[in-house]
Amino acid sequence: MELCFLLAVAHPPAFTKFLIILILLLIAVPTLAAVFTAYSHRQRRQHQEELDKERDRAEIARLTAEVSAARAAAHRIGYALHDRVGNRVSALSTDLHLLQEHPEEFSPALAETLCESIVEIKEALRDAASTFSGHTLHESGLVPAMQTELKRLEKSSKLRASLCTEGYQDGLLNAKVTDHLYHVFLEGVWNAHKHADATQLTITLRDTGDCIHLCVADDGKGFEIKNKPRNGMGLYNIRSRATLAQGTASIKSTPGAGTSIHITLPKYA
Repeated sequence: MELCFLLAVAHPPAFTKFLIILILLLIAVPTLAAVFTAYSHRQRRQHQEELDKERDRAEIARLTAEVSAARAAAHRIGYALHDRVGNRVSALSTDLHLLQEHPEEFSPALAETLCESIVEIKEALRDAASTFSGHTLHESGLVPAMQTELKRLEKSSKLRASLCTEGYQDGLLNAKVTDHLYHVFLEGVWNAHKHADATQLTITLRDTGDCIHLCVADDGKGFEIKNKPRNGMGLYNIRSRATLAQGTASIKSTPGAGTSIHITLPKYA
């Protein structure tokens, strides 16, 4: 205060300038603070909106992937029932119709044949249900479930399959990762069986430390990746499962040189 008083007495113009600057500072500082506060608030709001949008996009992607996986599973179940059960039911129906038209041909041997057909249908239904419900998977583990499915495949097709594990041990993965790996395996096996015209199927399951890598490779006719629709159900389902498990998936194929499906998932996704 004494300094201001001396300045006002000794140098009136300088005091006036000082006073003006002081007043301007008293006005500017709160204004700048208010502007900065408003700007920070707007930035935080925009950042939160971006986070909300990203969460929404991730949730939509997750739900889309789950719907795609369920739809693909439904298709596989339908085809499996047709392939494993439909033929046997048709054969049984034919035998029963013939028996209805010619009842005199009924014999104990024919009765035994019909009973065997019914047992085969029951076993086929049980196998199909076990495959797609994951019962075998959860009861015995991933590798035994794969081996069981490959044995069924070899009995019903010309495919010959081999399963190689590198550092992998059952029981170390959570149920979600195990389920994704198993269904990608089924998808690869199904594609090789129904579409690839393959004779040899090689499955490799490798533990790399933090991740599990699955490769399903066949020696079939292959295809041009660039000509394959990206939304094809089988390939889309594989990518969807990789997305759900925070992993990666790729499909490699060359006409005449087979197809290989690769998926890498974190062990504790």
